[in-house]
Amino acid sequence: MELTLFSPAITCEKCIEHIEVEIASVSGARFLSGEPKSKSFSVSIIRGDVLDAISSVLTESGYPLGPAIPAISSEIQSEDYTPSPVVVPSECGATISFTCPCGSTDEIFEFDRGIAEQPISSCCDHYALVGPAASWRLLDELGPAFQIDSVDLVLPWGQTMEFAIGYKQSS
Repeated sequence: MELTLFSPAITCEKCIEHIEVEIASVSGARFLSGEPKSKSFSVSIIRGDVLDAISSVLTESGYPLGPAIPAISSEIQSEDYTPSPVVVPSECGATISFTCPCGSTDEIFEFDRGIAEQPISSCCDHYALVGPAASWRLLDELGPAFQIDSVDLVLPWGQTMEFAIGYKQSS
């Protein structure tokens, strides 16, 4: 799984080089790239719990993970529905609750940190997903007949992920 992470302490290329060395010391993690201007870097991890080790190592070395800079990607927003997910820590990662776009029920998405690619959750022909580029994955899976709305979430361990929900567009 590839992730882009952020640290407010990144100020220059030397910071990125230091982060690369620190990540090399974490089993199951591989540094991919870094960008001082956006205070971001990308890593590849084999399991979700490797992110905890990265966070710990970087915090100890003065580069704690921080919130993401708002995504530059365009989000498709509906006038009638705005996702308002609530995140609660769980044993396997996070429980994300949200109201179904049809308004009929409150739904739950279980984010399991041990799974590289989260399964798509569904309710009454509405589909939800949490992960990197979740809206694009839903669009690929569901096709152009579906409206995709998304918001960024901060998960209990400090990582920002996209929450996306897809539903049939009104005619």
